[in-house]
Amino acid sequence: MIDNFTLFKQVTICDPKSAWHNQKCDVLTNAQEIIEISKEINAQDYKTIVLEDAIISPGIFDLQVNCGAPFDAEKESFQSLSNAAISAGITDCLLMSHLNIPVDNNAQVEFLKNSTSFLPLNFHIAGTISSHLKGNDLANLNEMVMSGCVAFSDNKEKIQKSNLLHLALQYNKLTQKLLMIHAEDASFSLGGQINEGVINVQLGIKGIPNIAEELGVVKSIYLSKYHDELLFINGISTEGSVNLIREAKKQGIKIACSIYGYQLKLTEQDLLDFNSYLKVTPPLRTEKDRIAIIEGLIDGTIDVICSGHQPENNETKEVEFEIASYGMATIENLWSLSLILMDNQCELATIIEKLCHEPRRLLNLPENTINKGNLPSFFVHTLNKNNSFKKSKAKSKAVNNPFFESELKGFIYGTYTKGEWFENNN
Repeated sequence: MIDNFTLFKQVTICDPKSAWHNQKCDVLTNAQEIIEISKEINAQDYKTIVLEDAIISPGIFDLQVNCGAPFDAEKESFQSLSNAAISAGITDCLLMSHLNIPVDNNAQVEFLKNSTSFLPLNFHIAGTISSHLKGNDLANLNEMVMSGCVAFSDNKEKIQKSNLLHLALQYNKLTQKLLMIHAEDASFSLGGQINEGVINVQLGIKGIPNIAEELGVVKSIYLSKYHDELLFINGISTEGSVNLIREAKKQGIKIACSIYGYQLKLTEQDLLDFNSYLKVTPPLRTEKDRIAIIEGLIDGTIDVICSGHQPENNETKEVEFEIASYGMATIENLWSLSLILMDNQCELATIIEKLCHEPRRLLNLPENTINKGNLPSFFVHTLNKNNSFKKSKAKSKAVNNPFFESELKGFIYGTYTKGEWFENNN
């Protein structure tokens, strides 16, 4: 057996940036590079992997991930997050700042890089836009860039001071890193827990109106236009937001956005049993909004699908709805949820673009493609088998996943990253 060489036999390459896109090939790799791609490669003494109806695609880049560690490692450690991501075909993630330990200086960036560098998952670090995540003063962006920070975001904290974003966009002309914001006018959502509409009235829970988000989107568009700089909006949720961004892009304004995978499946109707696992921000909206999001992904209005992974434990989720924490921990389901798009005549290649290539382009990182000579970083999957997602087999420590014991689309055979093949057994 030749050390470190692995041959994947007769896999269909799904990668719109690959010269071998949509072709069934043999792929030979070692730890450093893809050695050869050909219609037939002699197995010789290589470790050979043969999988039924297998498709090979570039590793997923999850553009918004939260971890319990280093503050709440019992909710999610770096190791458990890495295990969960790798099992889900995710080779890279953008790690958001923890509210209790904000990443607003170079020491924090370097600490996170050192704490995660030995893990199979590639952790990329997002520093905060505001100092201490308070939304008042600008953090030292340049200092964090020098330490390896690739983006800036206050995560889901609401930056209400327009002048702060104005300053951040000015500084970003020098740093040229991705500025990511949660678009919301907090004055319209004070005390709100779920979407404002029929369901919140039925349940007797204060609602968050669409206009709270849409005003934030309008502000972002105008700031981007004024500076002629890219601004990225995390997790839009309404039809109005999709329409606003679509029109802004037609005008050439540099605006981009993401949605969370669970928004492709869940709506406010799923909240009728007061399931606190479904309490998220922005809130689950209507079926009309869900359809608008799907249309926005297909026509290019929405750039990225990410998990927004937010791990919680029983103490913060297994409580009354009104006092439960926000967030879902669905990093293990990102691929399966994204495949829902195929029910709406969306090509698999488009899904690969949203999950794999667009995040790297937005972060100005090198492309990851299935081509000879490139770094081997990919996952192998099939559309002809479903994933029985059992809580007992989940890799994440988090409890707040509403898809436990569900039959989900697609199956991931394994992930190749950092010179090693990680095969899924379930």
